[in-house]
Amino acid sequence: MISARVALLALALPLTGCPSKEAEDPKSILGDWTEHQGVEGTTGAGTKHEPHTAAGQGAPAERLATKLECEAAVRRIEELGMDLAIQEADDPEERKALELRKKKLLQSPELAARVKDGTEECLSRDTPRSEALCIARAKSELDVDRCSRQ
Repeated sequence: MISARVALLALALPLTGCPSKEAEDPKSILGDWTEHQGVEGTTGAGTKHEPHTAAGQGAPAERLATKLECEAAVRRIEELGMDLAIQEADDPEERKALELRKKKLLQSPELAARVKDGTEECLSRDTPRSEALCIARAKSELDVDRCSRQ
């Protein structure tokens, strides 16, 4: 008698359980974010499509930063780092020495190399133009953080 109830229950469960659904369309969830560098992920690797519009992404398409905009942003970050070191110096003599060092560093090949590397990184990670311009105008480290979260 118990085994008959268990068998009946086993037959009835699939009928009353969760209804089977069709798989959701990835575009209904991701919008146009299914594409990377002109290749659409939903149709297979290597299949080129026209770039999607910004529809479905919730925001207009953002222009990417140019080399000059990235360079200005990286240079500003470097300057802010030096300014922060100067501000944190307690001793007035140390502060003067750091200010002199900053003037020399701004003209140094070391800074030029760091700016060049940072510019290449900025370009390679497709930094939005608005973020680069915001960082280039930043007055403090906190401003840079705010620019990155936009």
